[in-house]
Amino acid sequence: MIISNTNINHEVSNQTQSIFSIDKTVKNDKFFIATGSIDGNIKIWTRKTVSNYELVKTIKRHNGSITIIRFSKSGRYFASGADDGKLSLFKVTDECEFDFLYNLKQSSDITSLDFINDDFIVTGNLDGKTNVIDIYNHKRLHEFKDHTKSILNVKSVDNETFLTFSEGEIFLYKQSYKDNERYFSLFKRKFYKIDEDTSGMNNKISVQGNYIALGLQYNNNRHTVDVLDQNLNFLYSLVGHKLPVEVVSFNDNVFLSDKNEEFSVIACASQDTSISFWSTINPKPFLLIKDFTLDPILDMFWYKNALVCASYDGVVKVVEFDNDELNCNYVKNKQNQLNLTKENILLEKEFFKDKIDEPNKVKEEKTEMVEEDKKTESNKSKVRKITPVSISKDNKKIDGKTKVRINNENFDSKVYTKTIDVNRMKYQMKYENDQICIFVNNILLYKLHINSRYPNVVYNNKYMIIYDDYVRIYYIVNGMLVYPYIHINVTCIDLRDNRLLLADKTTIKIINLLNMEVFLETSIPEYKENISNVYFDEKYILHVKYKDELVLIYHKKFWIPINNLTIKNSIENDSLLSNNNDNDNTLEHLESLYNIYIITNDVDNVFGVGMKMVGICARVNDINVILEVKLVKLIEYLISKDCKSYVHELLKRLNEVKNSHGFIDRILNILK
Repeated sequence: MIISNTNINHEVSNQTQSIFSIDKTVKNDKFFIATGSIDGNIKIWTRKTVSNYELVKTIKRHNGSITIIRFSKSGRYFASGADDGKLSLFKVTDECEFDFLYNLKQSSDITSLDFINDDFIVTGNLDGKTNVIDIYNHKRLHEFKDHTKSILNVKSVDNETFLTFSEGEIFLYKQSYKDNERYFSLFKRKFYKIDEDTSGMNNKISVQGNYIALGLQYNNNRHTVDVLDQNLNFLYSLVGHKLPVEVVSFNDNVFLSDKNEEFSVIACASQDTSISFWSTINPKPFLLIKDFTLDPILDMFWYKNALVCASYDGVVKVVEFDNDELNCNYVKNKQNQLNLTKENILLEKEFFKDKIDEPNKVKEEKTEMVEEDKKTESNKSKVRKITPVSISKDNKKIDGKTKVRINNENFDSKVYTKTIDVNRMKYQMKYENDQICIFVNNILLYKLHINSRYPNVVYNNKYMIIYDDYVRIYYIVNGMLVYPYIHINVTCIDLRDNRLLLADKTTIKIINLLNMEVFLETSIPEYKENISNVYFDEKYILHVKYKDELVLIYHKKFWIPINNLTIKNSIENDSLLSNNNDNDNTLEHLESLYNIYIITNDVDNVFGVGMKMVGICARVNDINVILEVKLVKLIEYLISKDCKSYVHELLKRLNEVKNSHGFIDRILNILK
């Protein structure tokens, strides 16, 4: 076995760029590799030696990061997808020239793609849609909306079927004929328990013969790769990596053991930066390489007996085996053995009839995979999206108070330590020697490399956001990357629960980390002074602070200066109605309070203002035009916040007021 680094790379201004996707083809007995990077470039390389490759072509067709590239099995076509939502298709000549055919715009970022022969391309999107493209007719044949979450991977199984994979769901589509026309339809689906934390890596599914390897599984409280048959029936699990296994790849060949048993070989790359190699006739890996890469592997493929891997650090490595090494299970070192599940034990008994070492340490629980008709998380109704105007609380809140900013002002080259409460456990974060290390009970859990002496880092008890040369979003519990690197110049970052704020000198973007959608993008007002900070407060109010202490807050596409002490205090204090102003129930004062509370998205106090307005109506036993206009405005606000119970309570009180029935009827029509 030989492990070597190649000279394949993507560089911008002498900075190595992450390679998000890699694939290969053979033309006229020449071996070519294609790589796609965060810089938006596709590079074509030809092999000279195992580690030496020559760049033969650079392709620029996308305005964003390349998320996926694939050759068709025949090598006739090549396709690329990116976070600009474009699918680009090329015809590959025998001389490996890439003739551009066309672009097809998709509804959102393309996360995965695969070919079905030379006839169709299947794409998976960030918005959960699956598209089937007819290559010859240049048109979309199908747009499936069966998934409720982002597509993680699509994979062609054979000439007539393909798989789609999202969080908690795997669907099998089959080809049929109607009126001599081919079409695809959903044939079978399965729901299962998945690792909660997923990221944008390719090759979460690998297919070889009758085997389907599925990464990102979580069985018996362990990270696993599940092996299924082509009907999605569970066969067994590969277990042992400390962190999720995101990238899996079967060798294209079928091998013969010393006992004349046919078997396949699969490689599993984990977020713990280790890589393991398994055969389908042995429940134990025949090789485990720890700390194989500096950063996790993003994509990989087999070519004969060599595995080619691309990782986040922009390095492409090759693991090359001799035939003898793959044809026998030669590694028996206990230090390299991974823990087994019950399914692995049964498999080992079936093939080898050997005793299992320390069987009492193996859990006897079964893998959690259920059929479509069983209740799972995927069957739950979708949570209503928060509108872009509102920067308010999530339905599921994280403890935002644990948020800490580490930036140029308080984070230098010295050692920095911090304790974080995560799921009732104490995590210790330590920064030293350009690395952030996370410990649990003084045991190193993972480490993240920092590319800048003065990084910007924010975190809470779910996420850690690092900005050095790129914005990197990690799950703090295991250091797994949530999403491919974001290439953006940032002057300020902030984190509040599931909301990530990215600001440069002119623009602010707020990203929902649950679905990676930008739900607010706005310009920063020009001002004579420079910006000192951009941040959320506890009520999700967006603030811009200038060096002369001027603070602006953002509300309904307008920036409002906080130069009024009453307004400033009201934003910092939830209980303005509880102070001495409580006795001031004039309409002008109530309208002033209403304007303050909609700025702070405080629906409870907006309702309180509404009740006081109804009280005014009750005192005069009438509802005049001015009060009606203000109440309509207030009630429409409560309806927009889905606070219908408050609206019904207001209408119930209004029903006791003379001449209010016409007004109540109009509000009821709005509710309908």
